[in-house]
Amino acid sequence: MEFIKSQRVAFYASIAAVILALVSIIIYGVNTTNNYYVTSGSANISALVVVFTVIAMILLIARIVIAEKFDGAGLIKHVTSILTLVACVFIASAFFAYVGERVYDIAIVLASDLEAGNVAATDAVMQTIAGFVLYAVTLIFAIVSAFARVRKDSVA
Repeated sequence: MEFIKSQRVAFYASIAAVILALVSIIIYGVNTTNNYYVTSGSANISALVVVFTVIAMILLIARIVIAEKFDGAGLIKHVTSILTLVACVFIASAFFAYVGERVYDIAIVLASDLEAGNVAATDAVMQTIAGFVLYAVTLIFAIVSAFARVRKDSVA
């Protein structure tokens, strides 16, 4: 119970960002293997999205562990700040790689008559947009965690 009481906003925001990143990558995988994308030939899982998301999760967890193990003085404060900054960059990069991969499909389905009336296409694109929103929320939680300390009794 003392462990829970000694935590601050950054701890909970980082944990939420890691969980949301995990859910985001699962939704990305499900969306990529959606029947519409498989039949249209654009069902390839981007290594960039997966690797960048996993790296971001590892960096956020490392930040929590380092802040918990050390008191956060001096160099540790800078290391944890850099870890959070780099994690945010990787989450943003994964998000933009995902957007870049799907922007053409969204334009075809929502802005043209080529897929008018195709329910499978609309469902796939709406699932894609939900994935975009989840990645954006993950990035927001990671950014929030960058502006606070992990523990009440530390400076990191």
